[in-house]
Amino acid sequence: YSENRVEPGHSTPAPKPWNIHPVPYFDGPIVKNSWLQEYNEYCMMALANIFQHTENDLTLTITNEAAGDIWQFFEQVRNLIAFELLGLKQEVVTKDFQFDATHYAAYDPTQFTVRIEAIDEPVDPRVRFTEADIKPLVRGIPANLILPNLSRYPHSTTVNDYTGAKQDAFDEDDSATGTSDNSATDKVL
Repeated sequence: YSENRVEPGHSTPAPKPWNIHPVPYFDGPIVKNSWLQEYNEYCMMALANIFQHTENDLTLTITNEAAGDIWQFFEQVRNLIAFELLGLKQEVVTKDFQFDATHYAAYDPTQFTVRIEAIDEPVDPRVRFTEADIKPLVRGIPANLILPNLSRYPHSTTVNDYTGAKQDAFDEDDSATGTSDNSATDKVL
């Protein structure tokens, strides 16, 4: 390709652990909005493809090829919002289409959905989270604290430490890194 790819040379950036931010937008009792669930699914597919893309090993460059492969998921979300929620016509939503204030001014959800707030059941209190409950998820959980407890299917509830001795993978007294400093992240795990 004729693109200029910036190579780090001898100054490769130090590796940083991924911060994982769990999201509750899967089938279940927490998120009832079907549009939000569908749009989130496309965004999760985009993230999965970004992480696994063969050009993800380029430290400083996002190539046109990689961007094109990933953009299709976000473009689909854009199109679904335009057609399903804003009622825009196909001829308006072109390849280079961008939303502006006039598109949102005509937004009226009562035209395509019935308001059932008065008779709808609230989310089960057992799965309703407070701000304090989700604060560790907003900050993110470093992947290096979770990865030791992950395994491929079929999986076991035990892991072998570096000595070969088996231990419970989710021992409450020890964190994922084998220490027991009882930090806030360890409590999340």
